[in-house]
Amino acid sequence: MHAVMRARGPLILLTLALTYVGPYAFVYARTATWTFPRIDERDADAFDGVEVLVAQAAELERIESVSGAQRATYSVNVNLMHRKFLDWIGFPLVLEVNDFTFSATGVYQGSVVMACSQFEKAFDKPTGVEPWYIYQPLVDKNDNTTVEVGCTGDASAINLASLPVSISFNWSVEATLVGDRNEKVRSWTGSQTVEVRNVRP
Repeated sequence: MHAVMRARGPLILLTLALTYVGPYAFVYARTATWTFPRIDERDADAFDGVEVLVAQAAELERIESVSGAQRATYSVNVNLMHRKFLDWIGFPLVLEVNDFTFSATGVYQGSVVMACSQFEKAFDKPTGVEPWYIYQPLVDKNDNTTVEVGCTGDASAINLASLPVSISFNWSVEATLVGDRNEKVRSWTGSQTVEVRNVRP
């Protein structure tokens, strides 16, 4: 009788151990083989879906004298589009955007007439702790983000009396995108025609 009990002892301990560990092992295995791959797929799709659109107008805002030269200041709107995505259970999220860097040059009649640069450490996004009635509108609001970029150039490079004129605008953007579980550095470049407009009072 004692021998039988001794033989059953390890078996009982093993059964208890499996009963305790089993659910955790199942959850871990399911997370590693099913949940994480779905999250990674959603993140990758969200990263690939982000677009950058640069406005087709540059606005001349002011002209000022700097060290004897006339400096023109312009502004151009840059839009980072489609940050909103759904996580693996269908909950709406917004991609985090960090270290957004924009640079561009405007060329008119073969000469560089403006240079543009902008750095944004982080874009706004919901924290996730807001009540739903606040969170959902914030997700929609932060889906597309507009950044006003400042540009400067020699005011004499363009005959102000001839405005508006079209220039060739070459730009590049780099930003770190952060999803539900992953992050990725993405870059975009473009070349387009931009109309320079005089909006000074």
